[in-house]
Amino acid sequence: MTRLVAPGAEQPGQKILVFPSPAPVDVARTLDLAGYCWKAVSGGEEATKHEPMDGWAGAVVVCDDDPEGAWALCRSLRKRAIP
Repeated sequence: MTRLVAPGAEQPGQKILVFPSPAPVDVARTLDLAGYCWKAVSGGEEATKHEPMDGWAGAVVVCDDDPEGAWALCRSLRKRAIP
């Protein structure tokens, strides 16, 4: 598991994207204990639907159960990224 957090992710209102939904228990617990706001999604469409106005602060993508879905989500996020 890789944790990527953009600068300023600790600021209130900044949300971290988590895949898959429901979030793995250890991931959810760790993010909660660290005080992060997060939203678990099941794919790119749901990520777009729930994306905050200022974008996601970062993402935690767990690939062990659904590697194809995880990579599809990463590609979807990358396509929307501002160069």
